[in-house]
Amino acid sequence: MSGKEIYPSHRGDERKNTEGQHFFWGSFSEEEKITAWLSFFMADKGAAQAKARSYCAEYGTFAELCAAEHEGKVVLFPPTEQTMVQKQVIEEMSIRLLYSHLGDRNVLDSPERIASYFMACLSWQKNEQFRVLFLDENSNLLADKVLFSGTVDFVPVYPRQVALQILSLGAKGIVLVHNHPGGDPTPSKEDDALTRRMRKICILLGCELKDHMIISRGGWVSMAQSGML
Repeated sequence: MSGKEIYPSHRGDERKNTEGQHFFWGSFSEEEKITAWLSFFMADKGAAQAKARSYCAEYGTFAELCAAEHEGKVVLFPPTEQTMVQKQVIEEMSIRLLYSHLGDRNVLDSPERIASYFMACLSWQKNEQFRVLFLDENSNLLADKVLFSGTVDFVPVYPRQVALQILSLGAKGIVLVHNHPGGDPTPSKEDDALTRRMRKICILLGCELKDHMIISRGGWVSMAQSGML
């Protein structure tokens, strides 16, 4: 099993503000995220802000709003062919932009940057998905691969397949990532057991398990930052 590689050749620089400072999606407030999204479809920026404020009050986060839309609980825009195509294009562009933020730099410099990318990819998914970031000796990104897909509350993970990918890519570090569709990113006992097992395997392969991140509509958890590795 080789896994599905995500945007293997896409690289780019982060956007910068007028003072030359880096910023990215994760630095926006939830209301700003919703406003930015609505602004792609609404010419009246004031109306977009007002609507975003209302959605933010009702759903709390951009991820929760997107999940509600995917589940058919809310219709953000008339489902015309034009708006559906626009929506797909904007979603793809947003994810590619966030992926470019991982770019040719030390991925581990900013767990928030990793979380922003995977929140866009995974927070609204209905089923669990297990992905791995493969890193070189300087923690630069070699590949992002979808290795396993599961059900609403379970994803089968085969450490041997992860090990084969580590050897194939010559990775010196990895970041495990999976989502909790239920909305709670708290690591389960099974998550903890898998993390410990993968850490032992990585040591044998001369590779370091850098982090295991859990993504959900309700937020994200870095097991490294939480002292759980």
